[in-house]
Amino acid sequence: MHGATMVTPQKQAGTMPEAEIEYETVEGRPYHDINELLAHGVDKATLKKLCESHIRTVERVHMEPLKNLVAINGLSEAKAKKVRDEAVKLLGWSKFTTAADRLALSKDAWTKVSTGSTELDAILGGGLQRKHITQVYGEFRSGKSMLAHTMCVTAQKPIEQGGGSGRAMFIDTEGTFDERKLVKIAEAHGLDPAGALSNIDVCRVHNYEDLNQTIQEASQLLIDGNHSFIAIDSIATPFRNEFLGRGDLSVRQQELQKTLTFLAKTIEEYNLACLLTNQVMANPENGGMPGADPRRAVLGFVLSHRSQTILNMKKGAGEKRIVKLTCSPTMPEADAEISISEKGITDFSGK
Repeated sequence: MHGATMVTPQKQAGTMPEAEIEYETVEGRPYHDINELLAHGVDKATLKKLCESHIRTVERVHMEPLKNLVAINGLSEAKAKKVRDEAVKLLGWSKFTTAADRLALSKDAWTKVSTGSTELDAILGGGLQRKHITQVYGEFRSGKSMLAHTMCVTAQKPIEQGGGSGRAMFIDTEGTFDERKLVKIAEAHGLDPAGALSNIDVCRVHNYEDLNQTIQEASQLLIDGNHSFIAIDSIATPFRNEFLGRGDLSVRQQELQKTLTFLAKTIEEYNLACLLTNQVMANPENGGMPGADPRRAVLGFVLSHRSQTILNMKKGAGEKRIVKLTCSPTMPEADAEISISEKGITDFSGK
């Protein structure tokens, strides 16, 4: 990928070339390998073209509009329709289902991944929701990156301990990733540091085009591994750095929408909890009213509408941080006091 650096464990570094589709079907995964369509009359050449376009699951075939499939080089409209039809048949999906059926089918998706703080987990209803985008915004050194680092560790813990029982992925757009922090955090959570670091896939990107390509190419790792969490730290930097003036605002928001749309499909496809860190700007609309927040999140309504859960992180005295839940589909607005230290995100002791 152009300008992007992917750091993965040795066993992941030797994964198959892009054009191959020799994926092993593993029971218990929350998705269907694209290779399963072979038994439904879809030829290998077509599956190869889909994989080369980063479509590696049957669910993703169903998610994509027909025009996106037809746009794949060498895929005719008739063949694209056949692939879509066979995907729907394999998944057994219909246009409508009952809420009771959805609840039974999505039981695993309601599991949450701990933030490392029981207080913060409590206001979130147990942690970060899988298949949801959680946005956390705040000023410099408010603890956003530390939350992302901490969750790369908690995501590996067993589900019964509040974890995701899987690998983690960290996409670094600001140069914030620090493996040395993870050693202390892993030790604090009772994990072997070497093993914990080997279960985190890291990629450094430098612009929004790299970010888009990285999210697309991540599917090769996601389908081969057992990931439960992905963090992008931060979502704001690539777009703020490259779209500077008001004249670029419309284009920036359109490109951001494309990125978030692909990301949302990916986390739904692979049943991931997702954390996006975001920056702040001055909020002139508060009018200087007492108690009004002088800062607001950047990137506007496009990111706000795509984020199911939104957290505002503020500095306190010393290691203390205050996290306000401002938006959630299931939980009321609330505050939590947390602490930031070499152990990562923990509960604030009050000392």
